[in-house]
Amino acid sequence: MEPGCPVLVPFGRCPVHRLAKLEDPVVRKWYRLARWLALRDLMLQVDPFCRQCLREGRKVLTAEIDHIVPHEGVASRFWDAGNLQGLCKSCHSKKTRDGR
Repeated sequence: MEPGCPVLVPFGRCPVHRLAKLEDPVVRKWYRLARWLALRDLMLQVDPFCRQCLREGRKVLTAEIDHIVPHEGVASRFWDAGNLQGLCKSCHSKKTRDGR
């Protein structure tokens, strides 16, 4: 929740404030750090196939590492491997678009 924002959401921030936080240059930099690249590589080994596609009976290679609960700029959620999953590009785009 963002102080003063009238939009009610089940958790986190509304889409406008979530996007604003993701555009934060400090947060964007996390995706270029060696620490993230190593964590991403590890998750590609853990989840070689898209978790969503597997639930639907398909085997599609993971292309994106997704934060299950959006990190919204919170470092502990960003770096938590338990909050990460492998998704194909299509499933990741859909999840991001739908704001889940």
